[in-house]
Amino acid sequence: MENFVFITEEMQNKATLCKARRPISPLSRFHQFSLYLSGAIFIVCGLIYLLMWQIIVVGLLAIALGVFLFFVSPLKRRQQFKTLRQYQNADEWRQRICFGDRIEVTSGKQTINFDYNQFGKLTETKDAFYLFMEKSSAMRVPKNAFVTGDCAAFPAFIQPKLGALKSGSTDRNRIIISILYLGISVFLLLYILLP
Repeated sequence: MENFVFITEEMQNKATLCKARRPISPLSRFHQFSLYLSGAIFIVCGLIYLLMWQIIVVGLLAIALGVFLFFVSPLKRRQQFKTLRQYQNADEWRQRICFGDRIEVTSGKQTINFDYNQFGKLTETKDAFYLFMEKSSAMRVPKNAFVTGDCAAFPAFIQPKLGALKSGSTDRNRIIISILYLGISVFLLLYILLP
């Protein structure tokens, strides 16, 4: 049995998973902002098309795309929870994260081991620590869930063990999608506003 220095335990359910999946990195915030802004622009442009009795199909499609962009993030979180709930065969399960010679994450029926050098950055909010694997992919370690070790000593313990932060394909894809949505939104606005 390994000697773990820090252990966190938290019940996982729909509320905790949705909270854990909110954007925390600047890239994730930019991506969510671009979805909301593009969604609003598409809805406004669609309404303008409908009010001007222009191409009604384009107006309806713009409104539908705008509404979709507003709700894509919550829909993805809901789908992720359904998948996890089906795998765990429960609405709630215990997640335990142990920090010793390695990081051991046990979530319900599944256990995964990580080396510290797989993580490249530690950030802290008022209620949690986030260990980043990529610029937009992080593991949440809630401060109120420490059952072994003190959360105040956690950064000093883990910071020297971290490796280099990776720039993964998720980062590139989010940047491309964000810029694409914003570009289409600007084009649509200019097309409506310029005669």
